Parts: sequence; C-alpha cells; structure tokens
Amino acid sequence: MKTFLAAFMLLSTLLSISEVHLCAQSISKESSPEPETSIQELRKWPAHKLAEKYLASPPVPPMIVNRLREMGDRSVIPQLRRAFSLANDDIEKQIIAAALIGLGDRDDVSYQYLKQRAQDLLKRAIPTPMDIPKTGKDWGKTAKFSPDFLDWVRTHGANVNDAGYQGQVLDPATMKVIASAGDSRFEPVLLRALRLPNVFIIANAAKGLAVLHDEKYVRPIVEVCETSKPLEADIIVQALFYFDTPEANSAIERFLLSKEIEGPLRLEAKKNGWRFAAGLAFGTPDE
Repeated sequence: MKTFLAAFMLLSTLLSISEVHLCAQSISKESSPEPETSIQELRKWPAHKLAEKYLASPPVPPMIVNRLREMGDRSVIPQLRRAFSLANDDIEKQIIAAALIGLGDRDDVSYQYLKQRAQDLLKRAIPTPMDIPKTGKDWGKTAKFSPDFLDWVRTHGANVNDAGYQGQVLDPATMKVIASAGDSRFEPVLLRALRLPNVFIIANAAKGLAVLHDEKYVRPIVEVCETSKPLEADIIVQALFYFDTPEANSAIERFLLSKEIEGPLRLEAKKNGWRFAAGLAFGTPDE
C-alpha cells in the first residue's frame, strides 16, 4: 500500500492527471508516431495524411487526435468515427469522442458516450484518494490515504487500490477530456463536478468552465476555492487565469500560493487562449 501511495503522490505532483494515465497504461511504441518523425514535421502534414497513417487501427496516438481537432478539418470525421468504434481503451475512446464533438460531428454517439462517463463519475463521487496536507511545506513528505477516501472505500466495499486508481487517475482524466470538449451541453456536469470531494476532478471541471468562457462561472469557482484547503484552492484557482475580470484576478491574489508561477501561468493563458484552458486531452503538441 505504501508503494502505491508513494508512486501516485509523486506522479500526481510531477505530471498532469492525463499523463499519469498515459504512463500507467504503458501505451506501446506503435501508438506513437515513429521517433524519426518529429512533432514539427507532423504539424506540416495535412489532416488526411495524418488520418490515413494513424487512425487505421488502435491504439491511436492521443497527440494525433489532438492535432486533427486543432486543425479543424471536418473531412476526417468519418475516420475518427471509425477509430472511435475500434478503440479498446476507455480513455482513448473518450479522447476521440471529444475530438468529434470539437469538430462539430452531428452524430450524437460520441456526446452520449462522454455524457454516460460523466454521469458514472458523478455517481461514484470518489473523494481525493491521497491526503492533501494543509501547507506546502508538508507536500510530498507523507503518503497516506485521506480519511474521506477510506470512508468511501469501506462504505462501498471497494478494493482500496482499484478505488485509488479510479479516483486519482481515471475519473480526473475523464473530467479533463470532458472539459476539453468545449461543449455547452456539459455545463451542468462541470458545475456539479465543482461540488465533488475530489480536488483533481474539481480543478479540471473549473478549466472546463473556462473553456466555455462565460464570466458567470467565475463566482462558482471562487466559492469552491473559499471552502477548500489552501493547497487545493491553489490548484483550482489556476482556471481563473483564463478570465480577465476583477473578481478572477482578486481570487488569484488570494488563493495562489506559488507566486513564482503566476507570471508563467498568465503567459500560458495568453498564449493558448481560453479555448485551450483545459488543453486538448493529454495536451497539444508543442510548436
């Protein structure tokens, strides 16, 4: 149990939730573009060429799906639909579904798939598995399950390791994908997710509201920060960098503990724009 906790404490600190899933799944070499094909070169490829080469069979590289969505070429929707139907991994299937939604696919299958995953996540409501310390100086010094999580495990008769992986990795990854979809139909899901007892799900939901980009979402995000532990609020408040309002800026001043990252976060928000507040699932390829 200690090994499990220590590993996920470290991974959750150093990597994004989606990167943890990527590491955990140990996706084969075949799922990534060949090493000799650089990201810079791939960004020069037309959409049809990327689709023909990388969507033919699973597993499909997430970065390729993200690039196709970023390009906005709707001609690849049929190939993405096929890739969605063939995908074996649930997170991979979710990423493709988000791409289809982002490209304006009129087939409701991908939306219904993500909606069902969202409903399952909200129903589980697994608390943050690892115990979040009260102060930053204690971060990483201890690795233990949170009392709320252990109560959830006992109440549901769940396996502690399986529930830990679901609550620390899979459910936050699902919320990240939903957040990245940028579809207003997910507004009720994102707002409900702000009230879940899991900081990683909350943080991704807050960024999903930033993608929808209506100033009315600032207040709910601030309210969650006000009722969270300082380190949790420090994570959640980062979504507000995508809202240039007095209330958002005031909340950042109040809740962001790591002042040295404020400049880089503002620069990132300005560079990426609010449409990419949640990132495309698993992040977009760098220039």
